[in-house]
Amino acid sequence: MELLTVASALPLVLLTTAVLLVVPVERRAWGILGLAFSVMFAGTTCGVHLVELTAGRQLGSHGLVWPSAPYAVELLAWDFFLCISQIFVAVALDPMRAPPLLRRLVVITGALCLIGLVGAAVGKMRLQMIGVLGSAVFLPATAVGFARWFRNEGHARAA
Repeated sequence: MELLTVASALPLVLLTTAVLLVVPVERRAWGILGLAFSVMFAGTTCGVHLVELTAGRQLGSHGLVWPSAPYAVELLAWDFFLCISQIFVAVALDPMRAPPLLRRLVVITGALCLIGLVGAAVGKMRLQMIGVLGSAVFLPATAVGFARWFRNEGHARAA
């Protein structure tokens, strides 16, 4: 699971970069902010999981358990940095070009992640599962939506 998390974080940075390349110039600052938070997300979660894979195993750590500092840093990545990244990406998208459903998916993903952070802040980890819904269900759906949009945009330009 640790390797899967590391492997999934890096493509998200590439996706955010691709979005940055297609947003209008007047919205590019929002895209840059989205990319910056995406990079912070990936760096943070990769750091947590690489530490768990290396030193954590040697120290007898048995994964991420709540409450713990590594888990809190992981929530910072998935429930804060990812949330903020998604919100900035949604703002960067041109409402006249981007499909409305795609923009809604991006906002929902970010909002669900933020709700997950509230769960950890108030000590109700069941609420944090809402954040998992955002990152495990809505984020992949958003990625598929972007793939379709990019493919359709490419066909439109070729035509």
